[in-house]
Amino acid sequence: MKKRNLFVCVTLAVTLFMGVLNLSTNISKAATNEIKVQILQSSADSTNTINPNFKIINTGSNNLDAKNIKIRYYYTVDTTKAQTFVCDWSTAGIVNVAGTFNNLANPTATADCYLEITFKSSYIITPGNSIFLNTRIFKTDYSNYNQKK
Repeated sequence: MKKRNLFVCVTLAVTLFMGVLNLSTNISKAATNEIKVQILQSSADSTNTINPNFKIINTGSNNLDAKNIKIRYYYTVDTTKAQTFVCDWSTAGIVNVAGTFNNLANPTATADCYLEITFKSSYIITPGNSIFLNTRIFKTDYSNYNQKK
C-alpha cells in the first residue's frame, strides 16, 4: 500500500463562518489575523488512530465566539471504511465539540478527505485566550492509516 502524507494546512484549515452577531455583547467578526491555530500531531507513520490536538488562540482585541469557527484537518484515508471522531478533552467542553468527515471533490496526492470540527454552542474566546482540543480519528474496523510526517 502506498504511503500517503498526512497534513494540515493551518493557513487554510481554519475557516470562519460568521453569522448574525449580537454586537452589544462585544463579539466581533474575526479577521484571519485575529485567530491562530496550533496543532500537535502525535501519531506514528502507521497507526490505527490519528491524534490531532489543537489550540485555537484569539490573537485579536475582540471576543470571538467559537460557534463561528470551523477547523478543517486534511488527510488521506486509505480505505472506504467508516471513521469515528472523538473529542477526549476540550476547554470548551467535549459535548460542545462535533466532527464530521467529508470527501474532497478533487482529491490530491496528500488529501482525499477532511475532518471538519465545529462547536455546537457559543463559547467565547476572550482576547489572548484559547481553546484546547484533544481529539482522535479512527476507522470503525481499527485498520491502520498510513502517514508520513
